[in-house]
Amino acid sequence: MKVDLAGFNIDSTLISEASSLINERVDAFTPETLSASYARISRSKLDIGELRRKALTEVEQARKANERIVFQMGHSSVAEHAVFNFDISNISRLAVEYLQSFRLTSFTEKSQRYVLFDEEFAVPEEIRGIGLADDFSLLMKRTAVLYHQLYKELLSIGLEEEQAKEDARYATGLASLTQMGMTVNARILEEIIARLRNAPLKEVRDLAKALLDSVKGLVPSLVKYTDADPYYRQWYHQGPGDERAGKESADYQDVELISFESDGEERVLGALMFQLSGKSVKALLNDLSRASEKERLRLLKPIFRHMKPFHPLPRAFELAALTFQIELSATAFAQLKRHRMLTLLTSPYQPALGHTIPPNILAAGLEEMLAEAVDQAENLYNRIRPHDFNAAGYALTNANRRRVLVKVDVRELYHISRIREDHHAQWDIRRIAGKMTAAAAEHYPLLMLMAGGKDRFPEIFSRVVG
Repeated sequence: MKVDLAGFNIDSTLISEASSLINERVDAFTPETLSASYARISRSKLDIGELRRKALTEVEQARKANERIVFQMGHSSVAEHAVFNFDISNISRLAVEYLQSFRLTSFTEKSQRYVLFDEEFAVPEEIRGIGLADDFSLLMKRTAVLYHQLYKELLSIGLEEEQAKEDARYATGLASLTQMGMTVNARILEEIIARLRNAPLKEVRDLAKALLDSVKGLVPSLVKYTDADPYYRQWYHQGPGDERAGKESADYQDVELISFESDGEERVLGALMFQLSGKSVKALLNDLSRASEKERLRLLKPIFRHMKPFHPLPRAFELAALTFQIELSATAFAQLKRHRMLTLLTSPYQPALGHTIPPNILAAGLEEMLAEAVDQAENLYNRIRPHDFNAAGYALTNANRRRVLVKVDVRELYHISRIREDHHAQWDIRRIAGKMTAAAAEHYPLLMLMAGGKDRFPEIFSRVVG
């Protein structure tokens, strides 16, 4: 066996410095050479190291090879060998949600849980265009003041700094500016640019242009099809919303199980037996239909016995899935959207769905301060909405709610449970994750036996495995 490190991410500043010293080879500073050399592996007798050296000295030929293999022959995975790191700053919390909706991308974002934000916000072009820029700026400044007031009040009643920041942020607006690091390969980057160029918000379309401008000279053979496309435009189409009032009725459920696979447990157990025996799944499922709970548990025990809190479940657990409708605050959504290996469909933030009040704010008697921020935000939202339904969301706060549809398999639900039910997790998403796990356990009691936060794992392990 032979393993050679072919390359790794380095800071663009170093690349620029090296390029200035080696002017005659400046065109070789592109990840296209790696993708082209890897593309040739399947059709060449040459050693991979030789293919890479050849691509480095023949950059134009490497680019032509990329275009032929990726776009003419359709082998798009070749573009995944070119990887980029982006610093993205001065982006609104609302625009972040568009960008972070992509699955196969890595993000690390400045957290409102740990950082006390300053009075920094975007005034969207859509809002300037309807003459409400001054009113919008005044709202953002007021909510910023209320945010800092809530923070100080929560500190004064004995909360730790992190807890105070965590709860005070419910008063901040979705137009607040943040920053993040993003790592993405060229194949996904092309899709991101193409889709975001068709988003309804100018800020998001400008983001797409900035991403394209930063790489089009570097990888012209890999990021090509990024024009505006009516097909993608439909992805962002949203209706008028639900204008109901008085949302908190007696039968209100913020986490509602919509559907589940009734034979999900049998599917998972059958798949585990299939991997062990190689027998027909149909025959195995027939045997399982007559198996007792004790016999079924015997199939799971070997997996559970060696499990640690950081272990993922076998892929067989992906065969049992559930669909939830969830109404949650923008704050909780910021946590949920980080779990990208599920199906997450969103509807817009709607004042009619009410807003979420942190328990610490209730206990301190500060709910009227938060309600004041929410009321001011919703009043401006209602003024913007007739002109631009999508841009109206900029006026809302982290306390405002939206409705989402989530399809998640048991394997991914375990991952959510481990992280979001742990005592370190933010309280809002911890509550939602707990309800999702409890609903799944009602229908898949054996599969969900080991679910729970990392902090509870020793207790769960002792109870289940003994």
